[in-house]
Amino acid sequence: MCRLFGLLAAAAERPSPWLVDAEIPLLRQANIDPETLQAEGWGIGWYEGRTGKRARVERSEEAVYLPAQREKFTQVATSVVSPLVIAHLRKASNPMHLPREQLIGLENTQPFLSDGSLFAHNGWIALPLETRPRLGTRARKLKGVNDSEVLQQLFLKHLDTLDDPRRAYAQSVRTLHEVWEEQGRPTPGPHGGLNLLFSRSPEELWAFCHFTGEHGSCLSGLPRPYYEMSYVAAPERLVVVSEPTDRHLERWTPLRTGHYLHARNVGGRVLTEVGEVPGLPSFPASARTRAMASAPALPSA
Repeated sequence: MCRLFGLLAAAAERPSPWLVDAEIPLLRQANIDPETLQAEGWGIGWYEGRTGKRARVERSEEAVYLPAQREKFTQVATSVVSPLVIAHLRKASNPMHLPREQLIGLENTQPFLSDGSLFAHNGWIALPLETRPRLGTRARKLKGVNDSEVLQQLFLKHLDTLDDPRRAYAQSVRTLHEVWEEQGRPTPGPHGGLNLLFSRSPEELWAFCHFTGEHGSCLSGLPRPYYEMSYVAAPERLVVVSEPTDRHLERWTPLRTGHYLHARNVGGRVLTEVGEVPGLPSFPASARTRAMASAPALPSA
């Protein structure tokens, strides 16, 4: 599955210490395990401009570990200076069983930018095509065929009415379960991992971690569950990742399944709140007992 990185800092800074320079930076995680290459693109999103309110993304549909892409990723990571950065490495899921040439492209690469907000997802939803009617008018905002983009617009739709990311996230999960039930439970479950990073401004960052089942350990071999996120919180910055960027695990706090993280810049200090997502539906017992160890596979090239 994909890899995530989020940074909220009290003052604008570069994300390169974690994206490029760390012991196990995000860049290295792309091909640290030859069996699970993050081969379908990469992206970095941030807020720029004099007011810091304009969101921007730099993306590529090519693997970040290719020499030219490695150079481009490094250049972006070292040139961006922002209090808010979200980065994503893509290992594509394919629940609609599309040919590879349809699945790969800039429009399907994250982070996604919509209505001035940044969004990145690690995992997959089982029935993206069947979920589209639940998006209402937001279905018109879809630009690609990535199931993660369907999840993004579903989350934003619920956020439009609920105005609380925690409630919007829980309602999105409930919607995925409802669609799965309506379709007669055609897959082992309504979703795989639902790990999200989301921001509406350079002053806040949300992270959500939700998964079920056993999926092995981190790509780098660290003794952490594959889908369990980790974070380091301090008054000067909050860093949250799919897996730690160094082997000093005592520094990294787990963000366990069913939990959210909300970081805010208040008066030049980053305040971090962590808790259980209220109102998450229970995973269906019949699905919980079936294997969900991997995402729907990509077709052969």
